[in-house]
Amino acid sequence: MTLFTAEGLIRAAVRWESCGICHPPSVVHHAYLRWLATQGEGSRGESELDGWLVGERFLHARRAPGNSCLAALEAHAAHASDTRFGEPAVNDSKDCGGVMRAAPVWFLAGRSATEIFKLGVETAALTHGHVTGQLPAGVLATAVHAIVDEELDLTPALDQATQELRGWAGHQETLIALRASRRERRARPRCQSVRRQRFDGRDLRQPDRSPPRGVGAPGRLAPRARGALGHRTKCHLGDDFVLQIRGQALKLGEAHRPLPKRMRGSNGIRGGEDEDGRGATPVLH
Repeated sequence: MTLFTAEGLIRAAVRWESCGICHPPSVVHHAYLRWLATQGEGSRGESELDGWLVGERFLHARRAPGNSCLAALEAHAAHASDTRFGEPAVNDSKDCGGVMRAAPVWFLAGRSATEIFKLGVETAALTHGHVTGQLPAGVLATAVHAIVDEELDLTPALDQATQELRGWAGHQETLIALRASRRERRARPRCQSVRRQRFDGRDLRQPDRSPPRGVGAPGRLAPRARGALGHRTKCHLGDDFVLQIRGQALKLGEAHRPLPKRMRGSNGIRGGEDEDGRGATPVLH
């Protein structure tokens, strides 16, 4: 879903540049329905499943998709004539599915921290109806924006994200978790003790899921990946959200590299002026 978040935001940026009008959450919503098709769900016609990303066959496999994400998007697909794109999901989910995919929100360069935070929240709200399932996405997006675009270190980046968080109603639960997480980081506790607390990222009302395909025992991970995860190798890595967030952090150092050649030109995002913002290859700053 992180890839489809990025695709939706790129299309939104192209739409804005070419037409001067766009509602990014709606464009991302379209992208999420394309992701839903890769999971064997949804009812979109083949003509609507456009773009190079959805055509990547290796993405057409289930790798422990979130129950909240599937349910919200399936509900929207089933009642597409009665719902609008960009509207928040109608549920009370507050698991980690929203924050896991929020890092690409910083793609929309030139926006303020307040705007980045809001957009992060809006993308999470497409599948998570509880405010605690939405605000962490704003925190992550704002922190990534501060690190990449403003070149801040992690501590001031999190300070900036925390300041934005305080301006939202219902932020208390997220703020408490964020403060506790930062305290744990400073104390550098044993990872097993952290797992016994509440930082597994999941809503305890939902059943546990298996690790994503390709994720085995910690010892099988490449040294660079182990370093990015930031845990001792004896830690249990079954929580896919840990891999997702830290994997995104690993890629931040490559954030300013140009798009791969295969994503450009005839095999990339082609020209067009449709409602989804499909257009020429974007330039990401």
